[in-house]
Amino acid sequence: MTSAQPAYERPLGELEGLPPDLEHAVRTGMEAVEQQLRTAVKSDVPFVTETASHLIEAGGKRFRPMLVVLAAQFGDPHAPGVVPSAVVCELTHLGTLYHDDVMDEAAMRRGAPSANARWTNTVAILTGDFLFSRASDLLADLGPEAVRIQARTFARLVTGQIGETVGPVDDEDPVEHYISVLADKTGSLIATCGDQVPRHLVQERVLSGHGASQGGLHPR
Repeated sequence: MTSAQPAYERPLGELEGLPPDLEHAVRTGMEAVEQQLRTAVKSDVPFVTETASHLIEAGGKRFRPMLVVLAAQFGDPHAPGVVPSAVVCELTHLGTLYHDDVMDEAAMRRGAPSANARWTNTVAILTGDFLFSRASDLLADLGPEAVRIQARTFARLVTGQIGETVGPVDDEDPVEHYISVLADKTGSLIATCGDQVPRHLVQERVLSGHGASQGGLHPR
């Protein structure tokens, strides 16, 4: 993928047998997501904009917002809450990446120096917090149900990270522990991407079970 191609080109290009009308709808939706995502990370402070844009500019598959856009096809894909919901999910994911790289002492992310390596751990942590705040700002316009879903998802993300950090407790099966960590740290947000679109826009919980199933557990 060349630098001129938007980041959402890659995952869509990997989908085989996608009907042309669906491909067009998803690409159009992802164009709007990408534009709003870049707007959401802008700050009055240029340095904050630079750090918050770092991983967006580095690329990524945009799998989570694409799942939101796909879920919206079960209802009204042009509803005003679809794109902001997708952006919220991606901002949440990006914020966790900044924090993960600090915890893992990672030097690279998406083929580029990680934020903690390029700047400092403090800058990376605060940038992740900034992205979470931007996600919360968008959530405020989506209604209390969306806020509740996101809050519960975030609790599971943190729980999964803690579980990974401390490891299995005495007599706990390590495989079961690992599956539980995957369900919380990864599967919970993927599940939310199928549930974040306002309920009246899609068939009830059409995709919300899929993400958590990737981790082996049903959504909580």
